[in-house]
Amino acid sequence: MKALKTISILFACCITISVFGVTQSNEKTLKRERIETIREYLQSLSGVDSRKINLLFEANGTVISTSKGEIDEKSFFNGFLSDLTSASVKNTYIYQAINDENHYGGRFNFSWVEKNGTSSGGTYMDDFIFVNGSKKLEKVIMFENKQLKP
Repeated sequence: MKALKTISILFACCITISVFGVTQSNEKTLKRERIETIREYLQSLSGVDSRKINLLFEANGTVISTSKGEIDEKSFFNGFLSDLTSASVKNTYIYQAINDENHYGGRFNFSWVEKNGTSSGGTYMDDFIFVNGSKKLEKVIMFENKQLKP
């Protein structure tokens, strides 16, 4: 009887360790996927590709920007990027919030040339809010500082 009790306890411990290990592995995978989503977002900005950016968001994704306020992401990126001929993203840093697993940040220099020939750019801090348990973006909040030129 004592042996059966010992085996039961060991079995319960193995299941707990196994489940904990799978959970940690899934969390690491999701973190990597989210960082990759942010990289794809920045590459798509640099490539002036609103279609690729749209695919990174959930169906009702939103953007909050200093220029447009809160707007659905498709309207924002389809409008803004369609006015550009080229763009560049440099000096990228990606951060994860320590108190919210769905919240990441990115700092980067973003410069572009509009179809009318006007050049612009600045240093940006974007907050990336992910759908819980997903690599899809729910919202991006943009902060710009045009004083700090790329």
